Parts: sequence; C-alpha cells; structure tokens
Amino acid sequence: TNEILHVDFLAVDEKTEITANLPLELDGEPSGVKAGGLLEQMLHTLEVRCLPKDLPEQIETDVTSLEIGDALNIGDINFPEGVAPTLSDDIVVALCAKTRVATSEEQEGEEEGEGDTPAEPEVTSEKSNDE
Repeated sequence: TNEILHVDFLAVDEKTEITANLPLELDGEPSGVKAGGLLEQMLHTLEVRCLPKDLPEQIETDVTSLEIGDALNIGDINFPEGVAPTLSDDIVVALCAKTRVATSEEQEGEEEGEGDTPAEPEVTSEKSNDE
C-alpha cells in the first residue's frame, strides 16, 4: 500500500556546513572521442561540503578539451563558490581512453609503414668465383 508509516524531519542550521552527494554532469564531447576514443566516467556523484544556501543541484564540468589518454581529476573541476569537494584533488573522475578499434587502426598503419622498407638487405656487390 502507499500508506506512510514513518517520517523523519531534519533541522539544518544555515550557518553550519553540510555534506551532500551531488550528481556529476560531464558537458560536451571530448576531442579524444571525436578522434575515435571513448569517454569513461569513473564517478557519477561527488560528495561536497558547503553551506545549505550554496548547495547546487549538480556539479557540471566541461570535457571538450580531453584528448585520448587525458584524465579529468577532481582538482580540474571548477566548483561553484562556497562549494568544496571532500575527496582529494588527484582522484580521477573521467578519462578518455583508446578504443580497440582506434588501437587496431594505429597498428595497421604502423604495419603498412613497415612494408615500405625492404625485408632483405640489398646486395651491393657479388663475390665472383675467381676470387
């Protein structure tokens, strides 16, 4: 049934910092994705500390400058004024990785380049039987 059995109310002091888990929204398409990479988001929520009046609905950050092999750390995110992450700045939030397709295309390109060099050494002078 939809009958309410219990309700908790929480009083919040406007002058005391609170912690909250907020959704993390990655905006834009990374350059690395356009080049055949894949954006992997490691964290979908971030715990932040702030005053109740400063609490945003979500944390948004732009990822369009990420190239293949680049990582977005918590320290790279511009948090709204008065909002601070509870995790350390070096924690990886997202990264732009090579896909298997991009990796195999690179290897094929390298193999084609190897075909330009001769497989056997070139003979410059032959030894005659008279010697």
